[in-house]
Amino acid sequence: MPILFQDRRDAGRQLGSLIAPQVTAEAVFLGIPRGGVPIADELSRHCQRPVGLMAVRKLPIPDNPEMGFGAVGPSGVVALNTAVMAWAGISEAAAAAVRTAVLEEIRRRLAVYDHQPANLAGRSAWLVDDGLATGYTMLAAIRECHALHAASVQVAAPVCHAEARARVQQEAPVYCLHTDYGYSFAVASFYARFPDLEDNEVVQALATARAEARALPDMAP
Repeated sequence: MPILFQDRRDAGRQLGSLIAPQVTAEAVFLGIPRGGVPIADELSRHCQRPVGLMAVRKLPIPDNPEMGFGAVGPSGVVALNTAVMAWAGISEAAAAAVRTAVLEEIRRRLAVYDHQPANLAGRSAWLVDDGLATGYTMLAAIRECHALHAASVQVAAPVCHAEARARVQQEAPVYCLHTDYGYSFAVASFYARFPDLEDNEVVQALATARAEARALPDMAP
């Protein structure tokens, strides 16, 4: 697969040129932690709109945690891949137990980050991640934004698998620089540098945004 971006911030700058004409005065960029945050931060700089978080998380298969069967948002809203659940033999009770555990991790992250919107009424929410592989995490994020009364929801990601893009576009417009149709898709393969990010890097990016008056003002306590 071709290397399209030097790193996430390079991807954010390239993505900014694509979406800028669509960004309104009510827009806010919400990065999905952790990888979506530096991209959302670059979009915030490019478009001069506020930046915050949307802390949704994958629901991992108990016996294969690298693979997910959906995602959950802070309010408990979910997007479930029922086909994977059936394939992996995940019962409703098992799914509920995983959801509870993941919500605990989301609460931990929110306590560290402190940049989750409490209300998006009147806002045009731009959800940002470093790539769409299956799309279920983004679907949970879209549904979370609707639960927070966003006026509109858009998705921005540098790279997408075609199936994930089609899935997400059923619920929100998707702006993507490269759509891949290959069987073997990995978001990291399109980046020259794609390190795992730590909590402190997310916190620092958001602290800088706050210092530059780019942080979303109506944060949850």
